[in-house]
Amino acid sequence: VREIDLGCIDGDYFLNTAAIGLAPKVAETVPHGLKRRLGRLGYLLWASWSAASFRAFRLRVDDGTKVHRLWATEVRIANGRFHGGMELIESADIQSGEIVVQAVVGRSVFGLAKSYLASAIKHKDRKANVREFHGKVMKIDTRPRQRVSIDGELGPEMPIEASVAPGAVKVVVPRSAQTGKGSS
Repeated sequence: VREIDLGCIDGDYFLNTAAIGLAPKVAETVPHGLKRRLGRLGYLLWASWSAASFRAFRLRVDDGTKVHRLWATEVRIANGRFHGGMELIESADIQSGEIVVQAVVGRSVFGLAKSYLASAIKHKDRKANVREFHGKVMKIDTRPRQRVSIDGELGPEMPIEASVAPGAVKVVVPRSAQTGKGSS
């Protein structure tokens, strides 16, 4: 039996990731029939269509010691390393006792696409246009206001408070599983 952390956004708990930016816009607007018929491919096609009208936003992250302000195209609030089926937040760990806020910085949607591609192929420069903030509690706001998606479901609008619930869930793992890094 191992204890793992949960992420929390304004009282909504999640296991892996939440996102701000293009992902919630896609989740909010994707036609149900497209999603049902084409699955992940439908999401990809709709994301490409939605990216044409998507604009970067100002991000404000208060990590409790400093307030960080920057332009971003996506923000991943992570308890685990995976977002959208891809390993994007390598520093997140389900047993670390902290939440990770990873921002894809800049004002270009092409930079966001480049970030996804670099992460998908594990390119050495995959962290070139991301900034990460680690902590137990972080306050996040955007201008203009954005919505957050929590494990793929639409959640609240900014501002939000993201936190970690250390050891909130007990899971059973095989005896051979390492007790180190989590695999989520």
